[in-house]
Amino acid sequence: MYRVFIASTGNSYYIFDDPAPALNTTYTVTSISNPNSTTYSSISNAGVVCFLRGTMIETPEGPLRIETLRPGDRLVFIDGRQGTLRAIGSRRVAPAALRLHAGLRPFRIRAGAFGANLPACDVTLSRQHRVLIRVPAEDPSRFAGQEVMGPVHALAHADAIAPVCPPVGVEYWHLLLDGHEVLPVAGLGLESALVTQGGLVDDTRLEWQGCAPSAISAMTPARPLMKPANLRRLLRRHGLHALAAACPTKRPAPCHCGESRPLRICNPHLCDRSVTVRHARTR
Repeated sequence: MYRVFIASTGNSYYIFDDPAPALNTTYTVTSISNPNSTTYSSISNAGVVCFLRGTMIETPEGPLRIETLRPGDRLVFIDGRQGTLRAIGSRRVAPAALRLHAGLRPFRIRAGAFGANLPACDVTLSRQHRVLIRVPAEDPSRFAGQEVMGPVHALAHADAIAPVCPPVGVEYWHLLLDGHEVLPVAGLGLESALVTQGGLVDDTRLEWQGCAPSAISAMTPARPLMKPANLRRLLRRHGLHALAAACPTKRPAPCHCGESRPLRICNPHLCDRSVTVRHARTR
């Protein structure tokens, strides 16, 4: 295992390779390689905001696998409106990268995690991908009775929502529209890419088809965004089932989230303790 050590002084952070710096010892910094302004929260919460290969996306013609979509396709939103896909981006994350960087591992939402058929099948997302939830009316927060969005990792709950480390790696996909939208997926509401004043996070590591993300103006979030810490407290107060925000759509299509390219077996002890091969495909 490759290890690094983070030491702090004031608002600055220094990353050391092995061996670890000695405790209670003063070091004089004589040079810094690749200095930047990355905050510690960015280091500790590194990740990508994407769907996985195989996710079924609603279109006017019916649900289609995300990797088959092309710029110009029309998508159906959770409220029944439609919009045009401006760009689609993809990124392959190798098994070794998943083993080394927990922030790159996806989270799996088990079928029924939020209640009966919510979702209708397992859905797998990147850890920072936001999920639509409804805050119970009796909650003491200012969001009581409202729909909000929060990152899936902050909803982690036993095996119902948990990180996974697929031994074959993952392929992440971004959907970029004219605005930030909520898309119906297997009965859940999931966000499209959100462009902020600082641009689209992770856009330099994705292969894009369609317009450049830099050509899209900053977006207004489709719903209020709840901070992870507040979302965890909400989960502790009410439980997952109380946070369900069902999509008013027809019966969800079967999902194939996380299906990969030709099946390869690596040492399962490096990631999951056990690996169940449900099926194999060739392309």
